[in-house]
Amino acid sequence: MAGLTSNLILSRSSIKKTLLPLTFQISKELHAAFFCSSCKNKNFGFTPPPHLPPDVKKVPFESTVHGVTFQDPFNWMSNTNDPDFIAYLHRENSYAEAFMRDTEELQRSLYSEMISRIPAKISTPPERWGRWLYYQCIPEGKEHPVMCRKLAVEKKGYVHVGTCRVSPCHNFLAYTLDTTGEERFQLQIKDLRTNAILPYFRVEGVMSLAWGQDGCTLFYTLNDQNQRPYRVICTKLGSDFVHDDIIYTENDSQFCVDITNTKNGKFITDAIMPGEDVCLEDMDMFNEHLVLFLNEKGCRSICSIDMPFDVDRQKQMEIRDLNPWFFPMPSNMCTVTPSSNHDFKNSVYRVVLSSPVMPDLIVDYDMARKTFAIVQQEDVTNISMNVVDNSSPFSNPDTVKSLEYSYKKEKDTTDNGFHQWKDFSQKYTCQEKVVVSHDGVKVPLTILFSRTAFQKGQSPGLLHGYGAYGENLDKSWCPDRLSLLDRGWMFAFADVRGGAGADPSWHQSGRVLNKLNSIIDFVACGKYLIDEGLVHRNQLGAVGISAGCLLVGAAVNMHPELFRAAILKVPFLDVLNTLLDPNSPLTTLDYEEFGNPQTKSCFDYILKYSPYDNISQGVCYPSMLLLSSFNDSRVGVWEAAKWVAKIRDKACSCCSSSVILQTNMTGGHFSDGGHFSHCLETAYEYAFLLKVTGVLNQISGQENRAA
Repeated sequence: MAGLTSNLILSRSSIKKTLLPLTFQISKELHAAFFCSSCKNKNFGFTPPPHLPPDVKKVPFESTVHGVTFQDPFNWMSNTNDPDFIAYLHRENSYAEAFMRDTEELQRSLYSEMISRIPAKISTPPERWGRWLYYQCIPEGKEHPVMCRKLAVEKKGYVHVGTCRVSPCHNFLAYTLDTTGEERFQLQIKDLRTNAILPYFRVEGVMSLAWGQDGCTLFYTLNDQNQRPYRVICTKLGSDFVHDDIIYTENDSQFCVDITNTKNGKFITDAIMPGEDVCLEDMDMFNEHLVLFLNEKGCRSICSIDMPFDVDRQKQMEIRDLNPWFFPMPSNMCTVTPSSNHDFKNSVYRVVLSSPVMPDLIVDYDMARKTFAIVQQEDVTNISMNVVDNSSPFSNPDTVKSLEYSYKKEKDTTDNGFHQWKDFSQKYTCQEKVVVSHDGVKVPLTILFSRTAFQKGQSPGLLHGYGAYGENLDKSWCPDRLSLLDRGWMFAFADVRGGAGADPSWHQSGRVLNKLNSIIDFVACGKYLIDEGLVHRNQLGAVGISAGCLLVGAAVNMHPELFRAAILKVPFLDVLNTLLDPNSPLTTLDYEEFGNPQTKSCFDYILKYSPYDNISQGVCYPSMLLLSSFNDSRVGVWEAAKWVAKIRDKACSCCSSSVILQTNMTGGHFSDGGHFSHCLETAYEYAFLLKVTGVLNQISGQENRAA
């Protein structure tokens, strides 16, 4: 990762900057606006920018739904083609730049720390499929991965590779590519024999892919105008033409269409996926083995079952009756991600294991021999630790342990003598807590902190939450976190209702007319961190991404005094207005998760928590950083802008000056995926947290005293 200098932190090419007036002078009146005596948060602990936040116009707008009349003077922002809106976003970007100007040195320091932990060369171990070995690597100094055999993804302003499928004959690579951030993926096909992309075959709006066994028939799904996969197309590759046939069209807007193929390549499966009452962890099938991903009372595991097997139809059989082999894993706090595992006849199943204190570990499980081997572990550089004397395959100073079983060791499991792995549990502690919510339900809370830098009751904390769609909250290894952990911060992950849980009821109890459970669970976890003396009472921050911002935004509205700071990334905040517009992308699909406000019961319920509709008048709000993208096709860029404008209009004017909005004018819902750009973004977010919690001035004071 050499070759990039730390001054990159100053050039954020994704943001068009407008010059601030140079005639501003800091005056007593201006400081009074920031530090009014009536504000209970007047002691910010940081220096405000030398000017007021930008003004925003109000346009009268009134609507009535179910007898309730709304006044929304910022509704005009939903027209992203309005020049006034674009100009407003630029002014907010300039204000954010001014607000963060005194953190530039800190950002460079954080960025340098993060890239120093990234090894110069990154490559996955090769995986066999037929006669070929496939792998990915990130060349030294590059942002994006390269898929080999010699497929190069060149740097382009924004690049998001959706799906990759190699034909059974190994002659073609079909893949989808988004270069705008709008998630309108274009299907392209590359001839691996000539390294040429087929010029006559480019299809817009493609979601999933599956090859036919002949290697020249390709099936793919198309999205409608709301980005719902609704149609299956079959295409035949010819010498200079493409012939398309429509195989299936799903006209019901509440359903999506997905396709995949069986491992032997003989069948294409066409799955209609409803959004309700379906919860399957995962499964995979091979010629002689069935792989099951299980969740038993919140404890996840993987097992394989030899096939074929006899089933007694006279009685109900459980998995244990089929003599499963449970895959040994280092810890029950691991996240497990299957590799591609294309080869139907292979008896080796590859997964990636990770935990908050363990870098990603690639493990091969031999289902026939009941053995396993560690293939590779993510390398992390520049982490100082006490040297541990260990003659393992991994070099010191990393802590190295023998692989321990989450389940009782099976009698027929063979010890292959290579169970070594490394983690950083001697330096960082990861613990699982239980928080009792308002209705007595126990909510899992995972905390992570440094054994040396953390000071109980005195350190800042950062609470993460999502709580939607039955999705897991990501707690896998992230080396960037070390920059805050080593500064004494605690990370906390709240697995609130609405996300993934021990069974489908965990999701059901946090969706539609139960959504308030998710929000109250999150608040309960925040109060637990403070009441138990884990984090400083006035230094708790919160982070949400996309639908997770509904959770954080609503919690901030209900208990603004609980949080010192919040980061809302591509935020879903204007919930009621968005769901009332059936023409918005993904809205009709979101009815399954949040309810349809055209129904009065759902309307009344959503109105109780919708973040944009519940901003309190004159209340002191925490410092907030909102990150949005202009080309976001999932969450409109106007949602963050409207939230900031309304906070500035209604909340305490003193506090709202530390609410900043940064809009990526070229990006989409997801970042471009590059290592360096991700480190730049994270350094910016961490610098914001360190500033608004008062740490930045403490650092400056220490440096001045030292001088």
